[in-house]
Amino acid sequence: MTTYGTGTAAFSAPSKWVRILLGLVLILAGIFVLGDVVLATLISTIFIGATAIVAGGFESSTRFGRRDGVASCGGWCWALSMSPRVSCS
Repeated sequence: MTTYGTGTAAFSAPSKWVRILLGLVLILAGIFVLGDVVLATLISTIFIGATAIVAGGFESSTRFGRRDGVASCGGWCWALSMSPRVSCS
């Protein structure tokens, strides 16, 4: 058995099964951390996409609902084709 250090505080190397068990635990911990990052990315992507779809739905419904000036259906379509950002104010 190999000992490390000198004097009264000499430690022996852990047994083979302890090293194998520690290696497996560290591999599983690494897989868990990588999976956690992937899951967080997936959840945030879905949340941001759903928020954008809901906001777009509200914006479209308010544009078609108003009947004054550029916000009416015909004026809105024309303004949309002429500019990238339509303002209803």
